[in-house]
Amino acid sequence: MSDRKLKDLRFYPTVFAVKNDYQIFVTTHGETIVSVKVNGKLYHDEIAGVMRSKVPVHIVSVPQCELNKAKEYTVIYRRVLKRNYYGVDLDEPVEISFNFKPIESDKINVYHIADSHRLRKSVIEAGKYFGEDLDLLIFNGDVYECELEDFYCQLMFASEITKGEKCVVASRGNHDVRGAFGEDYAKYNPTDNGMPYFTFRVGSVWGIVLDCGEDAADDYPKGSCIPAFRPFKEKQTEFIREVAKAKEYEEDGIKHRLLISHHPIGMKLPAPYDIDEDLYEEWSKIVYNEMRPELSLFGHTHEAVICEEGGKCDAYGYQKGLAVIGSKPDFSEKAGFIGCGIVLSDKEPEIFFSDENRNKV
Repeated sequence: MSDRKLKDLRFYPTVFAVKNDYQIFVTTHGETIVSVKVNGKLYHDEIAGVMRSKVPVHIVSVPQCELNKAKEYTVIYRRVLKRNYYGVDLDEPVEISFNFKPIESDKINVYHIADSHRLRKSVIEAGKYFGEDLDLLIFNGDVYECELEDFYCQLMFASEITKGEKCVVASRGNHDVRGAFGEDYAKYNPTDNGMPYFTFRVGSVWGIVLDCGEDAADDYPKGSCIPAFRPFKEKQTEFIREVAKAKEYEEDGIKHRLLISHHPIGMKLPAPYDIDEDLYEEWSKIVYNEMRPELSLFGHTHEAVICEEGGKCDAYGYQKGLAVIGSKPDFSEKAGFIGCGIVLSDKEPEIFFSDENRNKV
């Protein structure tokens, strides 16, 4: 990143949506403290009142209503010069302001990226399909592999595509739990108090993000992480039930409902990946019968496919609306990538696939 405006920032900030807040991620070089100013009010990256300075990625939560109204925010950071026995010496504060475009129009341009794995340039170029007209960027898992540097990829993608000005939603994929850094996911990604499943509301769009963890059973000898995903998914089932009971998706102004999950929850897979089908069937039943998403967005199987009700994403027979498996990476020497563009409006959603040359395919 060579933009001088960023100074000591590694990337442009990323504005993630979680529930009714924005989580603004700021990646710095070296030890710093970070705050964000919106409408004259300061919001800090702190834990129990102590500003965090030893983390490479700072997370500042801001109420959506405040940033939507201001349409701009200012990142304020101070580098740590020296740590003393009883305190910390800080450099002078640096302020960098960014514009922000909330979702306000009736026509909403969405771009969906999943399964980028270690592809870089082609993913970024595909994600730029809408250019300045992008409203919402969705990352749907399998961005990472097993090295620490991989955990910066999603923030780098968002930096290049949104320049800190557009809203982003992100889910976790099965590859994102693997390796020595899988347990550090929440340090680099949006979560609801550490949980990678949550609901969100941006403008007229409401969505639920689900997380299926690894794609094999906890006792499968894969050695990718130290798994305990069955109880994790049982707890998530309770969360889904609570969302259905609260019916927040029926609030005034909501015109579009999305389901986002890296693993297609209504698809049955062959052994040894035919796991937790009892839970996935219950998830499908509750989500589709109660929340009735207009569109379900999936990844995982590395294909660009639109699935109608009763199709390959509907093994349990509950699907409502269309489902999309929306990314196809090419790991050959060409190293290409196909993502999914979506236009939400008062009409049926427009869905298409596009490549790194921004051609519809």
